[in-house]
This record gives sequence, structure tokens and C-alpha cells, in this order.
Amino acid sequence: MNLSEQYNLTLEQEVTREYAAYVMNKLINLLIEENISDDNDPLMILQRHLSHLKNNQILNAEDLNQLNKIDGKLQYFNDYIDDLIEKTVSH
Repeated sequence: MNLSEQYNLTLEQEVTREYAAYVMNKLINLLIEENISDDNDPLMILQRHLSHLKNNQILNAEDLNQLNKIDGKLQYFNDYIDDLIEKTVSH
């Protein structure tokens, strides 16, 4: 990997980490609003998974292809959390 490719990968890793933080923030706010604290709750498990993505997998991505796969997961989780938020607001 040349210097330019490494720079682009590092830049994309930072952007993806920021997006992961945004998704995690939405989930954490939902956990607080719904008073969820049981470590075995599926949303708490999701929170741990998002944390692992943000703090490990993104930084360990070796190329943009791996990073794009992680970004796809984050987009799915973001949509899922939005659906949960919408359902809790409508109740």
C-alpha cells in the first residue's frame, strides 16, 4: 500500500469511527430512555458489538473493502435503531 492509499484508509477509518460513535450515541440514548441495564438484553449486546466495531474492527481494517463492509453493518444498525426509536415514540 502506497502512502496515498494509506492516507485514504486512515481518513476513512476516522470518518467511519465518527459514524460508529453517532450510531452508538443513538443506541445509548435509547437504552437510557427505556431504562435498560440488563447485560443480557439484546440492545446491550448490540451496544457491546458496536463498541467492538468502533474500537477494534475499524482500526484493524486493512483496506477500504473491509472498511466498506463495516460501514454497511453500521448503516444497518443505524436503520434498526431508528426503527426502535420510532416504535418507542409512537407508544
